[in-house]
Amino acid sequence: MRVLIVEDCIERFQVLASQFPDACLTFVRTASQAIRELTDVTCAFLRFDVIMLDHDLDEDNTGVNGEGIDVAKWIAQHHWHEPPQIIIHSANPPGAANMESILKSAGLEVQMFSFLRMEYNARS
Repeated sequence: MRVLIVEDCIERFQVLASQFPDACLTFVRTASQAIRELTDVTCAFLRFDVIMLDHDLDEDNTGVNGEGIDVAKWIAQHHWHEPPQIIIHSANPPGAANMESILKSAGLEVQMFSFLRMEYNARS
């Protein structure tokens, strides 16, 4: 299984990575890096099975501040023979809702992952 994790916080990346112990992980911190990874995946055996998508991301090395919503729009605009599982894990509820709406209106299934719920469950 190949998993693309789009997240700018290394601690959150580690939590997300622990959910896929046997997967081949690709970790990116910016929207432009994520789109580049998705664009480079041209062979069927290299496609991502899961995309973990954050909303608030780092600037890229040119100073461009793309967000997860830019990645969601890119995903929504492309046709997928076998769509990947898309999981939004943003701590920005309005941003997460906007990404979810864009992806669902493109006919893609979306799941939500909550760090808050996970932190709550860890304390229980």
